[in-house]
Amino acid sequence: MAMDPLWLFVKREYVFTLAFTKEGVETSINKTEATVHQKIGLAILGASQEDDVLTSKEIRERVHKYYPDIPAGSILPSDLCCNIKNEDSSSGILHIFEKVSRNRYKVLPHHIIKKFL
Repeated sequence: MAMDPLWLFVKREYVFTLAFTKEGVETSINKTEATVHQKIGLAILGASQEDDVLTSKEIRERVHKYYPDIPAGSILPSDLCCNIKNEDSSSGILHIFEKVSRNRYKVLPHHIIKKFL
């Protein structure tokens, strides 16, 4: 498996970034003022593999691992799908999943998710 040149992982309200360079590994820690949808994207990047197919419950569990302060009712995978547009004004802005069937969502490739964060 090839290493991604930029690896993000999340621990509660902090985003840790590791950048692999010719000189070595550069790290940074940033307190994030991310939106709920961005936090969901960061948590999915840290807790899922590309092409994982998850239920809504599994998505909520993975997000709560990193952000326990996000209410379960605020985690709506259908608002974060590339192939669905809901009436909610924030729907379809951030693409993290592809809906594959009722209550089942495939995690998009990580390089696509990172474009929206």
